[in-house]
Amino acid sequence: MLTMTSERTSTTLAYSVGAAGLVGVLLGTFLPWLRSGDVLRNSYTSFGVLNRLIGFHGVSDLAVRAWPLIGLCCAGVVVAVVAASRRVATVLALVTAGWSAAVASAVLLHHGDAGVSVVAVGPAVTLIGDTAVLLAASLTLMFQFRQSQPQGDRR
Repeated sequence: MLTMTSERTSTTLAYSVGAAGLVGVLLGTFLPWLRSGDVLRNSYTSFGVLNRLIGFHGVSDLAVRAWPLIGLCCAGVVVAVVAASRRVATVLALVTAGWSAAVASAVLLHHGDAGVSVVAVGPAVTLIGDTAVLLAASLTLMFQFRQSQPQGDRR
């Protein structure tokens, strides 16, 4: 059974893991994602090149066009945590991590075209950050569920 002290410690652990994950996501977006000739490109400059080479359609086009907002979404998670809105923070963290994981995975699975090759370091760091954010969000959901259970029903 979790006591108030252990619940607080568990929540602090989840928030710490989530914060480290958000830093990883942001850091990963600024690391190299593509090599075009001798030029290394971060995620923000990579998508313009990829769009010209292969084009994006539907959901992938939306995910790439909105990519510059990824930092704002990470900041939104932090603001929600500071405002003590756990549910909003958790949902926004899940959406942000899912979105950036999908984009980073798609880039890693791309084989490159016309002198453009994938550099794994940026997408990999982003995915590691996404994994930490997803773990933190899952822990937060678990702690919220346990806190919502009456004392007698906790196992």
